[in-house]
Amino acid sequence: MRFMRTAMAILILWVLACSDPHVDIIKLHAKNPTTFVFPKTLEEVETAIAEAFADFSYREMFIEILSNHRGARLYNYHMPISLSPVYRVGGKELPYLAEFLLQIEPSPKGVATRVSVIASQTKVIAGKTSGFLNPHGPANIYVSVDSTSIEEYEILQILGGRLGVLLPPSVTPSSKEFDIYDYIHKH
Repeated sequence: MRFMRTAMAILILWVLACSDPHVDIIKLHAKNPTTFVFPKTLEEVETAIAEAFADFSYREMFIEILSNHRGARLYNYHMPISLSPVYRVGGKELPYLAEFLLQIEPSPKGVATRVSVIASQTKVIAGKTSGFLNPHGPANIYVSVDSTSIEEYEILQILGGRLGVLLPPSVTPSSKEFDIYDYIHKH
């Protein structure tokens, strides 16, 4: 009987240690754009990307210029890039992980270039395991999540700043709704 109680207690602890915590999602009132057409040539945009994200300048991420000269990849070997204002546990912002693909496409006449930012491998660290049954001790609990559009738009804003193109403020959980057309006409 004592063995059964001990076994049951160990089973309950193991189930609790292995369960994913509930991640709360703070909805944005609108998604941020993840694509923007810059009134610049392909060469100007390529140079701006290389300069803007060199030397780990964006959240300590590496940049890899794609061999087809149609974009770049930002990555950092599975390290958090920020605390997410969107994903939380117990009211606390969670460490957010993502990689980004920047795709560039020139317009037919070459006077403008479309940049799309695509997030992949988006996850949050929602806590740690107890380490009770893990010989290596506690480990992070990774939960796959949807991209927020906040970081993608931030990359477009950084690129816009490098190219001399002002983009409207980003939408975050704390931002108020605004009319983008009204903003453009006032600025």
